[in-house]
Amino acid sequence: MNFAGVMHIFEVLIALALIGLVACGFMQSKIAAKLQRDYPAERARLGDDGKFNYAPIVWLVSGDYRSLNDPQIDNWARVARASLLVGALASLVFFVLLAYGRYRAHSM
Repeated sequence: MNFAGVMHIFEVLIALALIGLVACGFMQSKIAAKLQRDYPAERARLGDDGKFNYAPIVWLVSGDYRSLNDPQIDNWARVARASLLVGALASLVFFVLLAYGRYRAHSM
């Protein structure tokens, strides 16, 4: 595989990671708006919007959103979890390939 082919692989991985993480963020913001409107107690439990915390991400990934029994939140959370998985896996593969390329360059 030539240099251009390798660069295309890296570009695709970066694009997948960005698309996945942006889609997850968008869905999380939609879920947060619905929680603020319909479930203020649950929203207050997850924390303040002014600072970044991991509670909403853990709430989403662990499946605690199912306790609300809201089909719209279930659908949005499914999309958010899938896009988070795609983004995280693409990022992981990108960094593994980057480290492998650096290792191969130093071993030659």
